[in-house]
Amino acid sequence: NTPIRSVGTVQDITVRKIADEKAVKLASIVEFSNDAIISKTLEGIITSWNKGAEKIYGYGENEMIGKSISVIIPSEYLDDLEIIYNKVSVGEMIKNFETVRLKKDGQKIDVSLTVSPVFDENKNIINISVIARDISEQKRNDAINASRLHLIHFAATHSINELLEETLNEAEKLTGSCIGFYHFVEDDQESITLQEWSARTKTEFCEAEGKGLHYSISDAGVWVDCIKQRKPMIHNDYASLPHRKGLPEGHAEVIRELVLPVLRGDKITAILGVGNKPSDYTEKDIEAVSLIANLAWEIAEKKLVDNALRESEEKYRTLIQKIQAAVIVHG
Repeated sequence: NTPIRSVGTVQDITVRKIADEKAVKLASIVEFSNDAIISKTLEGIITSWNKGAEKIYGYGENEMIGKSISVIIPSEYLDDLEIIYNKVSVGEMIKNFETVRLKKDGQKIDVSLTVSPVFDENKNIINISVIARDISEQKRNDAINASRLHLIHFAATHSINELLEETLNEAEKLTGSCIGFYHFVEDDQESITLQEWSARTKTEFCEAEGKGLHYSISDAGVWVDCIKQRKPMIHNDYASLPHRKGLPEGHAEVIRELVLPVLRGDKITAILGVGNKPSDYTEKDIEAVSLIANLAWEIAEKKLVDNALRESEEKYRTLIQKIQAAVIVHG
């Protein structure tokens, strides 16, 4: 029974191997991308959630699979869902859609979305793919640069106090704060002068007296910690501070605050503070406020010098006129 021939089949699996390798590579890209890459059903139920999504939004995969995408959408941005669905449901891709999303800790972040329909072999839309990139840093930098440029132009046609008020208005805008104040620190480094409130503080929150008054740093409240420590201070739970001294009658209620010193050499020249942001202040808020606080002081200092020179010139001209008049009379 010696076999005289054999029969076999050979199958070319090159195409399948290439497809499998591509699938593995794609899965790896999705898994380890810094961008959030999410899949969801047409009804908005999340079916996949990569590590980038965990990093950006703070939720783990096990927390989000099977949940509605609305979990990460602030209530005021829920209309985004309809806008996106109307386009994707007819096969359109949406690129660079800028909006706001919600992290697990409640923080709102700016994102840029690319949203694509996912088709089956029959060209039916079976899923939606969402790629989200956190652009909060870029938006923050753009906002800071815009504020700085605005203050430079504003200063050219406004007084020092108007400039300081506008600086506080910009600081509030950048941090989402509701109140703001600006103090000058005297050369003795022991007394301060309330120089300006923000526009919103004056019109909506504060009726306290005191603008222009001098008082001792030792008599001030916790907000002068930034002078004693010579660095920015954040008090995110103001009510719990044991060394607070209370607020003057008519003063705005303080829930949380960020206060920072403006340093020139070894001296503190001013203090800028903002308060009552809806969420906790962070190092990013310190960075934003520091940049415009220092710019405002540079402009204000130049204006003070220019004003002093103009006053000196005016006094000199007046003196010369008196001398000339005296000479004419004697003549």
